[in-house]
Amino acid sequence: MDYKKNKLVRGVTILVLLVPILVSIIGSFFPAEIALSFFTSIWMQIFRIVYFVLFAVGLGFSLGKFKKRVSFWLIHLGCMVVVGAVVYDISSGSYRVGFMKIHEGCGSDSVAFFEDDSVVQLPFSIKLNDFQNNRYDLLRVEDPSGKKSYISSIVGDVSTVKIRESFVDFARIEIIEAFDDLVYEKDSAGQMIQTRGSRVGKEANPAVVVKMELFTNGELVDFFTFPIFQRVPFQYQPDDPVKIYNQWLTREFVSEVEFVDGQKRVEKRITVNHPAYYRGYYFYQKSYDLENETYTVLGVRRMGGTFAVFAGYLLILAGMFVVCAKRRR
Repeated sequence: MDYKKNKLVRGVTILVLLVPILVSIIGSFFPAEIALSFFTSIWMQIFRIVYFVLFAVGLGFSLGKFKKRVSFWLIHLGCMVVVGAVVYDISSGSYRVGFMKIHEGCGSDSVAFFEDDSVVQLPFSIKLNDFQNNRYDLLRVEDPSGKKSYISSIVGDVSTVKIRESFVDFARIEIIEAFDDLVYEKDSAGQMIQTRGSRVGKEANPAVVVKMELFTNGELVDFFTFPIFQRVPFQYQPDDPVKIYNQWLTREFVSEVEFVDGQKRVEKRITVNHPAYYRGYYFYQKSYDLENETYTVLGVRRMGGTFAVFAGYLLILAGMFVVCAKRRR
């Protein structure tokens, strides 16, 4: 009778194991919002609890037979830890991702959750000391054939680009000057000249001045000097055999933040794929002010049972390692 019960429990457990695999495959074809609402529903919580109980019952029935099998206990206990941690995460709401909008030089302790329009106060505040939008120093050069080349836009750098389907063999491009704010003004003779302005942020007109020399059969046939504006991503000289585009591309955006926790101050740097961790919360770079770059948007997630999930995976891996080690003997 005990053997039949044991076999029944194992069979049901294997069947239950197949359910989340099938559900995960099917869920991958649905939008993220629908999949999230399903996997965090009360029915999935009941399923996980049943799953946990079946594992516990299965271990109880196998206590005598697999008492000395370390791998068996490691793998099964690891599965139970992972499932238990997920149940805790869903029950406590730790899976939810909130957002913080913080202006440069200001602080906040409010986390907004858009799915239910709720706001939660953190037990500490975060101050944004500095926000940086680091961009690639690149210009894109395109010849009549459509071939694209990328060159540096740093002052003093010189690049040579081969030209196809044109009377020009190659172009020599030199970055001769850079402006944080390029302004055109009339001089005393009434001629328009380039000068440096004092505008910042959205009002500024950053640009680089390019000197382009065109060569045919090794001889200089023409040259141009013109600005490439950063605020106009597809600026080029339409009559030239070479088109030059400004690559207004973000390399990374960085938030230099300070956690203010009573008298305690902790400074951290948050970049894309490099979140900051503080007192059980993860803060990662989500977005920023696309127009003036005056604020950052941080994603916030409470750790909850995340460490327990990792511990469960380590137990499973350890059990699999023991199995493989025994088989090689």
